[in-house]
Amino acid sequence: VWKEARDLVVGDHIVSRVSYPEIETPVTLPLFCGKTKVLNENVAYFLGQFLSDGYYEKYTYAKKSRIGFSSADKPIIDFIQSTLLNEFGYSAKLEVRKSKYEHGKEMYIVRINNRVLTDYLATTFSLTNVDAYSKRIPHQIFSSPKPILYAFLSGMLDGDGSLHKNRHCIHYGSVSELLIKEAALLL
Repeated sequence: VWKEARDLVVGDHIVSRVSYPEIETPVTLPLFCGKTKVLNENVAYFLGQFLSDGYYEKYTYAKKSRIGFSSADKPIIDFIQSTLLNEFGYSAKLEVRKSKYEHGKEMYIVRINNRVLTDYLATTFSLTNVDAYSKRIPHQIFSSPKPILYAFLSGMLDGDGSLHKNRHCIHYGSVSELLIKEAALLL
């Protein structure tokens, strides 16, 4: 319903058109093992996948933590492994298991068991103390050029997204309300 500004009351919703700013320079990340790192499309996709199909585990008794990914889609896990190797020099082992939830379908799992890399990723992208309900988009994504933003969204959608071809719509689901709200800002 159209209203003039003077007729607006608390609780009314305002719709406005916003465009994403033209950003050309990728975000520079902190040094990793003495090397400069940049938030590129591969790392952005990796982060999108983490928010969908990744997890962070902290073992307080051993003062250790690790990051892991699981997917029924092998090419996605292959890309995660490739990104870890090419961007961070980490060779992640692939584990294959039968899914308990998808009638024995194969699930592909990659874990980062390297403390230095896990700590770097968790600190750089604020992944510590994050569970499914509290996941949010790393702040660096909001300052990235469009191709990096698109790679990030692709990673998210390849994890917890779906495409309904008859209705021509894309769906993304998460139990994190904040993640959904932040994703809407990017779109």
